[in-house]
Amino acid sequence: HSLYLRGIINHKSIRMKKIFVFTLLLTFISCQQTETNQELVNSKKQFEINVASFKAKFLEGFAKEDLELQMSIFADSVKWTSPSAGGELLGYEDLKKAAKDYHDNFDMITYTNAMYFGSPIFNSQNDNLGMADPNYVRTGGVWTNVHTESNKSLKLKWMAVMWFNKDGQIHQMTDFMDVGSIPQQIAD
Repeated sequence: HSLYLRGIINHKSIRMKKIFVFTLLLTFISCQQTETNQELVNSKKQFEINVASFKAKFLEGFAKEDLELQMSIFADSVKWTSPSAGGELLGYEDLKKAAKDYHDNFDMITYTNAMYFGSPIFNSQNDNLGMADPNYVRTGGVWTNVHTESNKSLKLKWMAVMWFNKDGQIHQMTDFMDVGSIPQQIAD
């Protein structure tokens, strides 16, 4: 009988060890998910702050033709690639001049059908699986405006990729639109 009882006890002991290890593993995974969920909540909040700031400063600055408000979203050290620069990195003064030229030549400037996208960032340049960065913001939409001299209405599809710094300012921006269609829309 004693061998039989020992076998039952060992079987129950092994089973209890498996249950204990499984419970411990579930607890660990659950804790990891809670931390990950909180990180995502915090990232989403930061992303929403960046988008709200972009709307309140950049877009509102365009709509009001308030150059100082518009430029307040940018760090003094901003690196900007304009849609017409051919990939050349430009700085704050170049961006300010382009915004002023836009203000001088167009009225009723609005950004419609806007969509905003955030992380994760996946990079085809390396094997990195991506990173969650709430300071990386992409937007796409349509600029509508009226050309001041001709009084012609224009529509331009636009996309921008922006990186915000810890101070909530854009430190790098690349924007894309068909600037070649502007003269054509004015002539039509």
